[in-house]
Amino acid sequence: MLINLRVDNPNVMNNRIPFDLPPMSFHDGQLVAVSQIHIKWETQQKHALITLSSTLIDKSSYNPHQQLLLVYEKNNNFNLHRTPTRREYYKIQCMELQSSEFYLFNYDKRKIAKIESIFLQLEILDERIQSITQKKK
Repeated sequence: MLINLRVDNPNVMNNRIPFDLPPMSFHDGQLVAVSQIHIKWETQQKHALITLSSTLIDKSSYNPHQQLLLVYEKNNNFNLHRTPTRREYYKIQCMELQSSEFYLFNYDKRKIAKIESIFLQLEILDERIQSITQKKK
């Protein structure tokens, strides 16, 4: 299942992305990965080293910041777009999408530049489906 989230002219306060999240419930054993992200900046960025984090996923010793994605762009660009070829799946801990929060951080601790729009596509899988597809490889 794919979930598309979009926000225009977001007021990113305390690094929180103000998505208008749809009412959606999850169940134990479901996993999430970022299948696509697009950020359109208001001004040209020399480089961007961005992490996307969310309370949707499990906080663990190997992922203490609940990071979903790390992206680097170095092209003096207004747009950052990624479609990961190898997706990293994380266990869902927050069973209600509307109760989760998404955060954007500059890895080098700079303030996030003004954003015109953000598009985020999440892929949701059942754990047993994921393990079956991994065994076939």
